[in-house]
Amino acid sequence: MTMTGENQKKKHFTHHLKVSCFVLFFTAIALYAVFESRWLLSGPVLILTSPSDGEVFDSPLITVSGETKKISYIYLNDTRVYVDDYGKFSYEFLLIPGYNIITVKVLNRYGEEIIKTAEVVYKKDEGGKAALRETNIADRTLNTQNET
Repeated sequence: MTMTGENQKKKHFTHHLKVSCFVLFFTAIALYAVFESRWLLSGPVLILTSPSDGEVFDSPLITVSGETKKISYIYLNDTRVYVDDYGKFSYEFLLIPGYNIITVKVLNRYGEEIIKTAEVVYKKDEGGKAALRETNIADRTLNTQNET
């Protein structure tokens, strides 16, 4: 039994169609795998929302807050802290008078790290001392007037 030219063309076309579908199917699977693994290929994410770099405070107690993604550990000035289920963190931080550096570091399970710093200043309220000095001067003036 010999194939006619038309039968050979049909068989050849069917073969090419099967191979094309096979290649297209595995190309789609490979592209989908790359698309889904992109979060594994990118590193950790750290967004420091507060405080802003260069911010000046008149109170020593501030809140350090932010958001993270794809991390295993987070440190606030080398002290381990924790995030909530959504990757958010918020911690109270006590400033010393003057210049302060706040460092937030995150690590993922592969050891990749991101470090963000905020340089802030705590200016101690000198208004209370000035008011006290003014009160003392006024008291001395009144005492001097009463003595005469």
